[in-house]
Amino acid sequence: MTFININELISSDKNWILVDSTIDANDYYLKMKCCDSLNCIIWNNYFNHGFSFRSTTDGGMSWKNIYYNSNSFIEDIAYPNEKLFIAVGDSGIILRTTDKGENWNKIAYDKNIKFGYINMKDENFGFLCGCTGNCLYGSDLIYFETIDGGKTLQKLDMPIMLSINDLNMLNRNIFSVTGRVITTNLNWKVYFISSFNNWKSFDTLNVSEPNVSCLSSIDTNKVWLAGGFTDFNYLPNTTQIIINTFDGGKTWITQRNQKKNSCPIFAIKFIDENYGMATSCEGLVLMTTNGGKNWIENTILKLDYTSGLDYALDNLQMPTKHTAYVTCSGYYVYKFTGDWPTDVPEPQKPNNFTIFPNPVESELTINFPPEYQTSAIKIYTVEGIEVLESEYKDKIDVSGFTPGVYYIMIKDKVLRFIKL
Repeated sequence: MTFININELISSDKNWILVDSTIDANDYYLKMKCCDSLNCIIWNNYFNHGFSFRSTTDGGMSWKNIYYNSNSFIEDIAYPNEKLFIAVGDSGIILRTTDKGENWNKIAYDKNIKFGYINMKDENFGFLCGCTGNCLYGSDLIYFETIDGGKTLQKLDMPIMLSINDLNMLNRNIFSVTGRVITTNLNWKVYFISSFNNWKSFDTLNVSEPNVSCLSSIDTNKVWLAGGFTDFNYLPNTTQIIINTFDGGKTWITQRNQKKNSCPIFAIKFIDENYGMATSCEGLVLMTTNGGKNWIENTILKLDYTSGLDYALDNLQMPTKHTAYVTCSGYYVYKFTGDWPTDVPEPQKPNNFTIFPNPVESELTINFPPEYQTSAIKIYTVEGIEVLESEYKDKIDVSGFTPGVYYIMIKDKVLRFIKL
């Protein structure tokens, strides 16, 4: 078994170019943040042996590794501007650099806290969320603000415990959140949280669609939510959903509700009230120039369904109207520059060979055409060692597998998946 040739992932759209890739199948680009059109930093996870940060300062023309650690684990990153990049993680670790990675300041805040989320408005003000104990219950969540770029933290006494999926800082005093109240297990909602009244001011928007958690907001009136419903019993029934409000949640408009084989929306970003992008799998980017009234489908990659990749586009960064970055399947970085499309491209041939989720923690769902369902399933390591053989089934338990990259083979088809 060999890693996919990077030449097979050439962009099919002249406005999107491949600007970076990992060189090891055991590396994985977990998150990427861009503070402007030239400066981006990637958090790269090495399976079982630490993490690194990788940066560009020239718009992706060149990249270099700027930090490596084999002893701790990072959970989130923020890059508000050139003056600060900050990362947070286990054991209360906060990593800061103010010179694009030339020098680092490591702060051990509290070893009993696992930081899981950070969002910085600028080099001074930001919001952090973490947990203590087993991190499974609402009482374990803890929130902080920083006014000095993470050097010191002030604990916030929030009136409700929110499991946060996405957060936009609108200004110094108000930010929007998609989250669930832990104790009630409700659907995703949008909360506008204000720093006035000691962070106890919450304004909740009732959302018309339960299966959306990705957020982009321009102000307290203009909000877009995206996501979808994944039908694990029949993946072709998976839907992509985008809804929008221009009146602060009084009315919601469904802008997209379309079936897409195993591909919900992973990310959505608007640079203003007109220009926005959303990403999915199979190399699909949705683009709009009129606030989402019309979404143009744009498959930016030449798809090879035998490669083992799901071509998932995530970590959408859109620093300007004419510049955007995405990661692809955790191994590649693509950059958009140029003109926005005005015509709908030719529809792509649907992918009839899918495995989901990928990466996977415990149970892998398999969806192959009927003519393959009478053959045995075989799973191999990257070294070519067979670790499982069974008759065809829709779900495979991989919870006992060692984290890493694996290949699943049915007859002449081979797909790759990642065990977390």
